Amino acid sequence: MMPDPSPCPARKLFVCLLALSFGASSATAQQTIYVPASQPTIQAAINAAVNGDTVLVAPGIYPENIDFNGKAIMVTSSDGSASTIIDGGQNGVVVSFTHADFQSRWAREPIIRGWKYYTSVGQSD
Repeated sequence: MMPDPSPCPARKLFVCLLALSFGASSATAQQTIYVPASQPTIQAAINAAVNGDTVLVAPGIYPENIDFNGKAIMVTSSDGSASTIIDGGQNGVVVSFTHADFQSRWAREPIIRGWKYYTSVGQSD
């Protein structure tokens, strides 16, 4: 008696779908966006980023206020807080996380690391 061939096509279909899903995830691999080499400002790099990306900022003073816009990304300085400063110009909140629903939408949360930033009331490390 010949074996039933029906499980085999289903298994092949499953393997093909699994392979396609891995291929799709590698097509959206995490990237590093460099400031100011790739984007002129930290906010421009955040705007260009997608979940899982890293925004890597060169040393300097950046006169801006940034908003993660609900993205689960990492914004970090390449040389630490002694040489990388976000100066909000006493214009409100320097770093904000609006539209954030990290617990229900993403496995990761946004990360900001290696900064000295100035607020409207002083400075923070």
